[in-house]
Amino acid sequence: MRSGKYRLRTALRENLPERLAARIPKGRYDCGDHEWYKAGQQTWRCYHCEPGFTDSVPWNEREIAARRLEAAAMQARALPDRADALSELLTEEAQAKVEAAERQLEWQALFGVEGHVDHELTVAYEAARAPGR
Repeated sequence: MRSGKYRLRTALRENLPERLAARIPKGRYDCGDHEWYKAGQQTWRCYHCEPGFTDSVPWNEREIAARRLEAAAMQARALPDRADALSELLTEEAQAKVEAAERQLEWQALFGVEGHVDHELTVAYEAARAPGR
């Protein structure tokens, strides 16, 4: 945590439950070392104090590039979570279609069959894979 006015208040607001954090206001006076967040389309506010407000981007080009890299890294870390969420959203019908496509690919890999495998061959293949055979 950087040192400066109102940093303790900010840390408490970030870590306490929302109902308690709402009771800890931002500082009324200028903190002197703003850390910005985008509050609206063209509005930037300081995390620490009420006077910290601007209508223009408060960062220089280097800081903007660093924040873009940070955002890209956060998105990359979120990809596995999105994949898990997507698999949960698949309906049983969609999952059945995926499994059928996987069986088709497995069949093609094992036996070199291209294109559509007819129903009788699929049934025979499934019977041969069944436990107890």
